[in-house]
Amino acid sequence: MTAPAPRLPDGFAVQVDRRVRVLGDGSALLGGSPTRLLKLAPAAQDLLCDGRLKVRDDVSAQLARTLLDATVAHPRPAGGPSHHDVTVVIPVRDNLSGVRRLVSSLRGLRVVVVDDGSFPPIEPEDFVGAHCDIEVLRHHRSKGPAAARNTGLAACRTDFVAFLDSDVAPRRGWLEALLGHFCDPTVGAGRAAHRRPVAQRERGGPLRGGALLARPR
Repeated sequence: MTAPAPRLPDGFAVQVDRRVRVLGDGSALLGGSPTRLLKLAPAAQDLLCDGRLKVRDDVSAQLARTLLDATVAHPRPAGGPSHHDVTVVIPVRDNLSGVRRLVSSLRGLRVVVVDDGSFPPIEPEDFVGAHCDIEVLRHHRSKGPAAARNTGLAACRTDFVAFLDSDVAPRRGWLEALLGHFCDPTVGAGRAAHRRPVAQRERGGPLRGGALLARPR
């Protein structure tokens, strides 16, 4: 028998994802992954003010848990990890324009680019003017994206590591949304849409958990 999920603490807040459609007079939410229709009782509608809910008691804690489990809302905790606790690892091969575009969107983050045998090689000078702390590592011959990610992971010293492919463009707020989930005691790893995963790691150890949004440990 599966044990119930731990109760979310008082003060924990959740925010309905901006891509979720609010139907009718707020009696239903349509969204999540996979897409689902979530009907809200009148009492739940009263608690969910402008798409935001703050846990104050057992009832609001249960509603917040339901919204999180349905993947229609993200945590908005008062504390928790920030971008200073994250390193972004980007494996790349022969896609300098893509990785430049991606790096330009990662302001204020620590970034490790792993060049997996590109020709010509990708160099640190290719990112002059980037507004992030960037390190470029290189495989002299291609070993594949998985090996490149592992090389990047070995260079990380932060508690959290985000893996991004060089051909993606993260939505604004993607990292904050993912990090909020790590304040949920049931979460070991998280994932955003369009191949933008983030995972927590033990120092010097492997990734913990899977790569699905809000997968229980």
